Amino acid sequence: MAHVMPTEKRQYRACLLCSLIKVRSLLHANFAHYYARAQRTPNWFQNATQFRAQGCDNCEDIMRMRGSMERVQECTSSNFDG
Repeated sequence: MAHVMPTEKRQYRACLLCSLIKVRSLLHANFAHYYARAQRTPNWFQNATQFRAQGCDNCEDIMRMRGSMERVQECTSSNFDG
């Protein structure tokens, strides 16, 4: 039988080189709308979305993911063990 990743872990992404895991933030629509209207994003939300936008803190010199969503998608995975 194939392994199915639990729903609560689908927001995680892992670097394919160093295996660093970060969380991709999922906000409830009303909560996100509240912060958008206030033109303020909470720090924890910025930190969670940075992995997808900027890549891995440990491997930036090697992987060159910063600013490239395409590279982040190529160099990270939501399919991992651990």
